[in-house]
Amino acid sequence: MSSASPEHPAGEVPFVPMGPFGFLRRLSDFLRPYGPRCALILLGVLVQVGFYMFLAFFYKMVFDRVIGGHDGQFLNHILGLTGLFLVLLILAELIQGYLSADLGARVISDIRQGIYTHLQRLPIGFYARAQVGDLMTRFTNDLSVIDRAVTISLYKVAFHTIAAFTSVVLLFFMEWRLALITLAALPLSALGPKLFGSRANRAGYELKQEESGLTGLLQENVLAQKVIRAFGLHQAFLDRFQNQQKEWRRKSVRMNLSSSFSEKVSGLGILMVQVLVIGVGAYLSLRGYLSGGSLVGFVGLLASLGNAAKTLTTFIPDLVQAAAGMQHIDGLLNEPCEIPRESVSPVPQFSKEIRFEDVTFSYTGKEVSLDNVSFTIPAGKSVAFVGRSGSGKSTVLNLLTQFYRSEDGAITIDGHDLRKGSEESLRSQIGPVFQDTFLFNATIRENIRQGRLDATDEEVEGAARAAEIHDFIVSLPRGYDAVVSQTGGQLSGGQRQRLALARALLRNPSILVLDEATSALDPATEAAINVTLERLAKDRTVISVTHRLASVVRMDCIFVLDKGRLVERGTHQELLALKGVYHEMWQKQHGFIISDEGKHAQVEGTRLRAIPLFKDVEEELLGSLAGRFVSEAVPKGETVIREGDLGDKFYITVRGKVEVTTVNAQGTTVRLAVLQDGDYFGEIALLEDVRRTATIRTVEDSLFLTLTRPKFEYLLGELPELRAGFEQVMKERQEARAKATAG
Repeated sequence: MSSASPEHPAGEVPFVPMGPFGFLRRLSDFLRPYGPRCALILLGVLVQVGFYMFLAFFYKMVFDRVIGGHDGQFLNHILGLTGLFLVLLILAELIQGYLSADLGARVISDIRQGIYTHLQRLPIGFYARAQVGDLMTRFTNDLSVIDRAVTISLYKVAFHTIAAFTSVVLLFFMEWRLALITLAALPLSALGPKLFGSRANRAGYELKQEESGLTGLLQENVLAQKVIRAFGLHQAFLDRFQNQQKEWRRKSVRMNLSSSFSEKVSGLGILMVQVLVIGVGAYLSLRGYLSGGSLVGFVGLLASLGNAAKTLTTFIPDLVQAAAGMQHIDGLLNEPCEIPRESVSPVPQFSKEIRFEDVTFSYTGKEVSLDNVSFTIPAGKSVAFVGRSGSGKSTVLNLLTQFYRSEDGAITIDGHDLRKGSEESLRSQIGPVFQDTFLFNATIRENIRQGRLDATDEEVEGAARAAEIHDFIVSLPRGYDAVVSQTGGQLSGGQRQRLALARALLRNPSILVLDEATSALDPATEAAINVTLERLAKDRTVISVTHRLASVVRMDCIFVLDKGRLVERGTHQELLALKGVYHEMWQKQHGFIISDEGKHAQVEGTRLRAIPLFKDVEEELLGSLAGRFVSEAVPKGETVIREGDLGDKFYITVRGKVEVTTVNAQGTTVRLAVLQDGDYFGEIALLEDVRRTATIRTVEDSLFLTLTRPKFEYLLGELPELRAGFEQVMKERQEARAKATAG
């Protein structure tokens, strides 16, 4: 079994190569259910080996008895017998060919099914760290080399191994002295695998790793074409691909060279054995110790032995690659599955309340994501969980839906502990709508039907009407039979999200779960979908997680999380009156005027006062300053600020999310913060020419208001005393950043 995998790279754990023999042992696990087929294939191999062994004695009898004794009648008998053996050989070849192909297809199907089934049992945390391209390599390249090994190489190895052992036995029967010489010299043929075998095994495994990287890069390129074209990144991606191709080529040469040397050294060893034996045999024949026919027969057997040994070495590369592929697959199959629950019962139909009681949870076992959280959600109510990034709001949904399980505290539905309930009965009552809308490569009808596979066409259309997407669907040339891609590229963000909402509604869920369902939409679309969601909330319990407070104003109850703890709860107005965390978040997100398409924004002068840098600025100057900000829309995954670059611009995040990172003294990238709507950064660049002290990259599509230094200098000219306070704020922030980086 593999001890390393792409999830646990070979450089991080001891690498133990499987090798060809390890592959054959591992393959036996998959061959065991097909014992009768393997026996028939082996029988066919024995027939074929028997025929070729018979030929050596055929040569001996022809030379000694037919030619030497002038026995024509014996020649007729032996030719007839050889003809019968030839017919039997042809039948054995045909049957063996069919059975080998059938066996290969069955084994590959079993392995593929095993991988796919295992993937369904892995915890959700595995998918958070796995790369799709790497997983796809298991189903393509790895299975391809194993298929070749099972269908072709395995038969060849079996045939030539049996032929080699049979030849050795018959050599002693024909001439024991030459046989002893052959055995003494035969280890020369094993020099190749001895010298280069382990090197070829390691190189084969590393080549598989590199192929996974190429597959992942290709997939990323296909999915990111819009961004690549928009930002002119073709050459950059070509360079990345070429660099990875060079690395793949280097490792491919290393693997093929090691395998080739192993084969060639073995071939030379076999050739030396043959020359030595023929020379000694000729000497014995001249001395009268060996008949001419026996020498010819012995040379025939020796040729068979040499051919078997040489052919076995030619299949070493196939077995090396198959071993690497099997080890790569085992790396995935060794990933631990979710621990099954010992005794579960159906979760009752939700009718009263959902309760979290003193729930504490950590993803890593170190940092706590939820800390002693308790709350109650009555049936039929609409509630929201809000908070800064990393506050634990998404963790609440992960635990409620049982994507993750908490052992500390209790989560109950109508008093039933979810740890003792079946996931199927729980999730059948939940209709989820996620931020990243995934559409299957199928028709619109089938995409909606994934919510409940036994739904009728009328029920599918009813769900689409409820999600207010039916009219758009019927306007398409093929209506509900229109095919959409996984990314839904031909649909707008709002249309994709309404399809996801229809899919959730199709199961008529008691609980509608919204995980940042509208955060990636433009303001006009977000507002329209929020109206739809408000209407749907009248008939069911709605649980929303969001960082955008404008969408939760009318919720029955809002739970505010901060650093994993539940710090506030109440209605929108009640929370504003508390002047706490929610009020602070509301003030940050309030005071922006955003265009319907979400590409342009303005900031109110009074909103700038909430930023410490501008809190002492006079009202008139604030209004003037607000007019100097410029809108900048940046797509997901782009670098806004790069550490070390000169800066001259200040940013306010109107909508979106960015990640702030830096590289510490040890060369490790450290995440400093995640900034969202209303947060700001880059303010030190307004004072002087300095290098950026952090890198900032968009986590989702973002809209910024920016102010350059020349425009800000106008403010400093009007109010010079602001500079001292501004510099003090900068000093405090730099000290805090240095402390975080050192930690």
